[in-house]
Amino acid sequence: MPALTIYDSQGRLLRLGSEIGKGGEGSVWEVAGLPDRVAKLYRVPKAEQSAKLGAMIALQSDRLLKVAAWPVGTLHDPHGAVRGFLMPRAVGRQIHLLYGPKSRLAAFSQATWPFLLQAAANLARAFAVVHEHGLVVGDVNHGNSLVSEQATVTLIDCDSFQVSNGGQPFYCGVGVETHIPPELQGHDLTRVLRTPNHDAFGLAVLIFQILCMGRHPFSGRFLGSGDMPIPRAIEELRFAYGPGAAARQMQPPPNTLPLEALSSEVAGLFERAFSPRGVQGARPAAQEWVAGLESLGHQLRTCDRNPAHHFFRDLPACPWCEIEARAGVLLFALWLATPPQAGAPGTFQLALVWARIAAVPHP
Repeated sequence: MPALTIYDSQGRLLRLGSEIGKGGEGSVWEVAGLPDRVAKLYRVPKAEQSAKLGAMIALQSDRLLKVAAWPVGTLHDPHGAVRGFLMPRAVGRQIHLLYGPKSRLAAFSQATWPFLLQAAANLARAFAVVHEHGLVVGDVNHGNSLVSEQATVTLIDCDSFQVSNGGQPFYCGVGVETHIPPELQGHDLTRVLRTPNHDAFGLAVLIFQILCMGRHPFSGRFLGSGDMPIPRAIEELRFAYGPGAAARQMQPPPNTLPLEALSSEVAGLFERAFSPRGVQGARPAAQEWVAGLESLGHQLRTCDRNPAHHFFRDLPACPWCEIEARAGVLLFALWLATPPQAGAPGTFQLALVWARIAAVPHP
């Protein structure tokens, strides 16, 4: 691909640099002289992609460009055929590295629960901007959002979004089972007109995984007979947390953060998102998540035993201490702002020191 002659929409010749990513449809390349832009080139360009890109470029705005790697111009071969597009260079790491304890200690070693709350709120902000523009993410999953060290979020793979142009929809025909709402489970998505309420299910799943150490809200202990895979649990509305979990024949897995450890406002948002009412259109909008998560972020207190633990102030005790003690897993690493003075008394904490060692990236 770098040997191809590529022009921008103004007819200017572009020189591609290093390949920085690739997927099923194409690959992403650096562009010489444009450090804040990258080029996505399709392996087999399709006529529909060209029309969709034109519609997306017409919809670009400053607000959209702040939260998404949005197409800003088409790329062409010497014959004028569309081969791909230019977009802003996104900064950050995939969001799933943030919510799993082991991967977070390596990729976001100093991130504590307030950071997770802020990242979750910023993810919801990004979805809100997308919906304000009449767009739908569609393929919501843990691989299409990047998080920076400042907890800002950038949506990527935007050319898969559902876009409408003068009443003509460009569908999002793909999805990941674990993030597809119950009403779309098992459906052919290639001609399904998605809605923000469909996005709201996947957004709620991502937020739950960020706040609850990577746990999926529909993954738990099934109290009935046989197995209960996540897609089936979603389709049957078997949310594994909250006071109604037993009625849904589900129990949360061991050593997890209970729904009651969140504020009643945030817990209520999860209940709505995963309820039968949600299927009818009542799932929390992205902006509701922003308000609820920011409110929870202002109602935290620091654990007396471990300053790396922050939790909802109305709880009688630190839930992170209890989970770490039962599971024998370090959830948040404690980083000292200043080293102790030589000869000063102190306690050597092996688990915390080892977490720092494990957080060093492998070369």
